[in-house]
Amino acid sequence: MKTLCILGFLVSSWLFVSAQKQSMKIYGKIFDAATDSTISNAYIKIGEGKAGVSSDKNGNFSFIINSFPLKITISHVAYEEQKIILHEPAKNGLKIQMKPSSKLVKEVVISSEKVQNLTKKKLFAVNDYEFSGQDILMLVYDYNFSEKKNPWLVLMNSYGDTICKNFIGKDGSLFKDCTDQIHLITKNEAWQIFIDEKKITLAHPTEKKAFFNAMEPCIASIGTNYFLKKYSHGQQVLNYIIANTNDTSYETMRVIADHAGLKMLVSRNRFFAMGANPPTDADLRFEEMCFSGPVFAPLCRLDDEILIFNFVDSKLEFYSPEGIHEKDILINFHKSSHWKEEIISDERCKKVYTLFVRDGISSLREINLENGKLMQTIKIPKFKFIEKIKINDNKLYFLYRKTASDELKAIYVMSLE
Repeated sequence: MKTLCILGFLVSSWLFVSAQKQSMKIYGKIFDAATDSTISNAYIKIGEGKAGVSSDKNGNFSFIINSFPLKITISHVAYEEQKIILHEPAKNGLKIQMKPSSKLVKEVVISSEKVQNLTKKKLFAVNDYEFSGQDILMLVYDYNFSEKKNPWLVLMNSYGDTICKNFIGKDGSLFKDCTDQIHLITKNEAWQIFIDEKKITLAHPTEKKAFFNAMEPCIASIGTNYFLKKYSHGQQVLNYIIANTNDTSYETMRVIADHAGLKMLVSRNRFFAMGANPPTDADLRFEEMCFSGPVFAPLCRLDDEILIFNFVDSKLEFYSPEGIHEKDILINFHKSSHWKEEIISDERCKKVYTLFVRDGISSLREINLENGKLMQTIKIPKFKFIEKIKINDNKLYFLYRKTASDELKAIYVMSLE
């Protein structure tokens, strides 16, 4: 059912694109004029109206028009606004360079401490966070305001400076989908979050169950290809499916089965067939937790490559953007003591890490994608039981509260260079 829901979503997207074929597509990429790095979340206003689009995490943007000439206005909170008049489509797309705003230039002091508290000077309790390009979107409880005036969505840069914030008054969590769109998940609804022109807004509320039925199976996307996950046979078989929005086709890309878990299910069914009392719901939950957990073989995207960490068969599998199998390398680090079932990717730097936890202290090990071996240990000192570990642009981020009674859970950052 989940697969049908997401395919319905993909088909709708395809039909929308098909209806626009008679129009002209304008596309391009936005760069920092000083560093030549790409700029995400820049806003491109189309014409004199309110319509516009935002650049994605790689600085890319596109939109459809019907005629020329056309004026576009490019803006970003950290850069000077730029206006361009288009008279014809650019043959190889637009390359737009933006100058950093002099209003935001400030001296950066490098701390002697390895780990820094990014929200140290703010009375924030950080409930959740996700990356929006190189910036950080947080769901926070701001102790400068009363309970009725909370929580807030706050966008902060990697130095801890607040870019913009908005009161939302809705408790919940953040969810980033396979197209890198961020959503606010409340008790009963899912809201899409838009970050444009120095403000954060919520739009398109969807019933929570329907949203997850459609979006949760989708793990990654490359162009028009979407990679979906589906469990079967008591979660002992994991199916990865590739769906294409151009022709609405889909096919199974990979099937990974835990044969030991399947044998356990067969033995259980034989036992029930012999006339034993059927298990209670509590029995089944205990069995799933202790004996037959779901197959753990996470898929992740690194640039234009798909990786499947097949821990069932002890190998790392590489696939093309079209889902074509390219190569395997053997892995065995998951058999080490204190290893946790967690794979953390840094897509900007094309690196992947795994996690070890001992006595509450977390350690990261980078995975060598050439031979499957682990590289040096990156220990996170003096911080026990950290939460929501993420890596972006060679920096490690996590949530932590100093004591169990401390209400101010903060975001910490640690350079991995």
